[in-house]
Amino acid sequence: MKKDNKFHRLYFFVLLIPVTLFFVFLYTYAYSNQLKEFHAENQKTAALIADKIDNAILASNSNAVQISASHYMRDVEVKKDADFIVEYKYLFDLIQLNMLRNSLLDSIYIYFVTPNKVLTNNSMFDADTFYDKDFIKGLLTNNSGWISSRLITSDSTSYIRPANVITILNTYPAASDYPSAYVIVNLSQESLLKSVSAFKYVKLVSIGHNDRVIASMDNKLLGKSLHDVYNGMGLIDDNGYKIDSSGQYVYFCKSRITNFIYFHTVDREYFNQSFAQYQVSTLLMYFVSIMALLLLSYILSKLTKNKFGYLLQKLYDQSPRIGQKGRINKDFKALEEAIDSFVLRNKEVEEKVRSYNNIVKD
Repeated sequence: MKKDNKFHRLYFFVLLIPVTLFFVFLYTYAYSNQLKEFHAENQKTAALIADKIDNAILASNSNAVQISASHYMRDVEVKKDADFIVEYKYLFDLIQLNMLRNSLLDSIYIYFVTPNKVLTNNSMFDADTFYDKDFIKGLLTNNSGWISSRLITSDSTSYIRPANVITILNTYPAASDYPSAYVIVNLSQESLLKSVSAFKYVKLVSIGHNDRVIASMDNKLLGKSLHDVYNGMGLIDDNGYKIDSSGQYVYFCKSRITNFIYFHTVDREYFNQSFAQYQVSTLLMYFVSIMALLLLSYILSKLTKNKFGYLLQKLYDQSPRIGQKGRINKDFKALEEAIDSFVLRNKEVEEKVRSYNNIVKD
């Protein structure tokens, strides 16, 4: 019974070593593989965000082009006198129609240069009084503090400013150096960024340009250097991901129609949470494997009479730690045999001496 127990322990430890190494390798491989899949999934999300923002910019640009190319714009008579009267009802309806078609639009303006009037989606204002209410003055005075990016697919220009608005500008007539009217379409930056933040894992969406944060869901980042905020992201040419100064993953993708760069942040805790489920299942599998090893080692311990069992017995006896007790017993047995042999030889010598003495007496 004792022999079976020591074989049971020996078999268990011999089998436990490779199984443990296997699970360590499995855990390491799974961690690396799942991290790659996590990054790949978020990189796809970055591409989807870029496509969605690009498509929104193109749609807004299309709204501006449609209004500018409308025959209502061509038919407008611009008058210089104080009795400036324009039948802008049709243009007003056109503005309303485009606003309905694009839910992300914040507003549409038509600025008439000569009469200095601004037509909005609800009324007409004198441009001088309208300057203080909105952004046209800044738009028409060298775009001070604005970021401009010309679209590859059209002659329009996209403007982004830190006021929750992306502006698409088109002019009428397009070929004129001094256009008589500007069509300005405002795409709500806040609505746009919120619409793309609904993707899985996305925490914060921002837009960069020339190593600067020019639009973000976090207004504290506006105007800051991408290099400082996102650890050199402004120096990267290809799409990919980085880890920012706070330890979050940052995924980014370049615009296909402008020179903007779109990026979103993801908490690393999301990956830890997703991997925690695998950790639990791995530990459970390891526990089950240990139970199976205990059973297997017990079964093998019953087979100690075969050759393999004999070799293990020999290994066990010769081991300086595991077989220490067996080795000591073996040494005692050898000592006992040596003593018995010595006693036996002593008896033989005594017999010979006694026999020799008898011969001498005779």
